[in-house]
Amino acid sequence: IFKLCPTQMLPALPRAVEVVLNTLDPANPLVRQSLMQHSTVALKEIVRTFPQTTFHRDTQRFAVGTVDALIVIFDVRTATKWRVLEGHEGAISAVTFDAAGQRLASFSCAEGRIRYWETGNAGPFGLFSSKVGRCVQQFNVSPSLTRVGEGEDESALRMAFRVLFTPNAVVLTRDGNPICDFKIRK
Repeated sequence: IFKLCPTQMLPALPRAVEVVLNTLDPANPLVRQSLMQHSTVALKEIVRTFPQTTFHRDTQRFAVGTVDALIVIFDVRTATKWRVLEGHEGAISAVTFDAAGQRLASFSCAEGRIRYWETGNAGPFGLFSSKVGRCVQQFNVSPSLTRVGEGEDESALRMAFRVLFTPNAVVLTRDGNPICDFKIRK
């Protein structure tokens, strides 16, 4: 389903991830054990197909950007929603965690903006930080960089962008090519 019509799947993407994660619920060890391999393959395929999703292995966090301008972060270990990030004004086009899994970058093509979030950690003091779950920086992307080109399908544009981190910047790519970068404060 994901490969055949990914843009049509976008509205249901958060629910699809939630369904897969429910098979990993530690409260159901038999289901978890029997479906672990299949669920892992499904989550990897979702991340490979949808730039609106990202997984951080060390923290076991899985983030999904929604068409409703939210970012839902799941804790894969517990198979639960961990945080919901609000602040974008348009559908999320791409998300990624930094190397440590403590920050997340998101891009909304509809909004023309990249946001840089402090997601924090699961430790007891992570919950008390005033920055946790908050957008700490935002960057406007030139409309000329996100415009639909001649002969391009507008729905395909929703899948063309990715964000990535360098040590000091967030980089926006389109079809695998860097198109702009923004210096971040740590």
